[in-house]
Amino acid sequence: MSTDIPQVFIARQPIFNKNLDVAYYELLHRSDADADVARVVDQELATSELLVNSLIEIGLEHIVGDKRAFVNLTREYIVGDWALPLEPRHIGIELLENETPDALLVDALRYRSGQGFALALDDFIYESRYDPLLEVVDIVKLDVLELGETGLRDQLALLKRFPVRLLAEKVETKAQFDLCRSLGFDYFQGFFISRPELLSGIGLRADRMATLQLLAEVQDPDISLDRLEQILARDVALSYKLLRYINSAFFNLSREVGTVRQALVYMGLRALRVWVSLMVVVDADDRPHALKHLALTRARFCQVLAERLGEEETATFFTAGLFSTLDALLGLPMEEVLERLPLNSETKETLIHHTGREGYLLHCAIEHERGQWHQCDSLRLTPAEVTAAYCDALAWTDDLFHLLR
Repeated sequence: MSTDIPQVFIARQPIFNKNLDVAYYELLHRSDADADVARVVDQELATSELLVNSLIEIGLEHIVGDKRAFVNLTREYIVGDWALPLEPRHIGIELLENETPDALLVDALRYRSGQGFALALDDFIYESRYDPLLEVVDIVKLDVLELGETGLRDQLALLKRFPVRLLAEKVETKAQFDLCRSLGFDYFQGFFISRPELLSGIGLRADRMATLQLLAEVQDPDISLDRLEQILARDVALSYKLLRYINSAFFNLSREVGTVRQALVYMGLRALRVWVSLMVVVDADDRPHALKHLALTRARFCQVLAERLGEEETATFFTAGLFSTLDALLGLPMEEVLERLPLNSETKETLIHHTGREGYLLHCAIEHERGQWHQCDSLRLTPAEVTAAYCDALAWTDDLFHLLR
């Protein structure tokens, strides 16, 4: 058995003011210790890993101290109906340059600004369609290498009517720094002043079964603290990650939270859902994307069908759908999975023989995936209603994966 300890990596680069004092940091995704730049194939996955590594594995307080850290967030993180697991006092949101500045994005940024987040536009080049964004954001970052002196002067002339501060990025020579300071830039970032510094920490891998079970359980709005504590207690990595998160600088607690139960009380169920969803996606990165998408779509489909049929405890239907894919997600025979999970005999019968109310809707969901839509004819729903429920489940899963990947 390998004794290698998994490590996680993150880079930070200081952002300086005119007096060359550190004003902020930017946190940068790094895949390994030898990475001088971010090698990003999937921007949303990189964002998720960056948040996990900085918030939980290494700890934001060890990375930036009392300074605010800017992180790149994709559109899905900003506009989604999610409680961002971030503390506005310590985090700035940096919007990537390829995002479409439509009304939905502008309204979401205005809402995030109202929450206290500092907002920045990265690699900015002025176009009139960006005017609504420029009325909302705090900082605009201009690429010195790309624009050159003439380009910088042109951009400054276009931006002077907006209430934004200017950040010169990719400042690589003293001449560039002197030019930008003379042009009136407020902040400076680049290799001339400081290169990104690589930081690392030990990344504990949570048990996938414990994480998936926790994801299923937190869908129940009436779940007890005792039950959540019991699930977390089974996996030391999950408990460790939760305590690292709650004791990070984001929460700025007056005293350290020392127990899982205290952490659960402080976070609340909604924030816990966001946190555990992030854990599921990041910690299950060796499974095909399509399989994880199927698992969550099926779970949500069962739950939506139950809601439309008037069932009261719809979380149990979500659980049935999610657990029906555990053999593939875990790479284990279903019999072994069921032996290891503390499930009652009724739930096991649901998963194996599709018995009971949950089993019946699970069977319909599976047959619907196979194109056997007539198997759902006996439901008290029209074919159009079943199809609408499936579309709702797909949209829910897409939103989740856009956020977390």
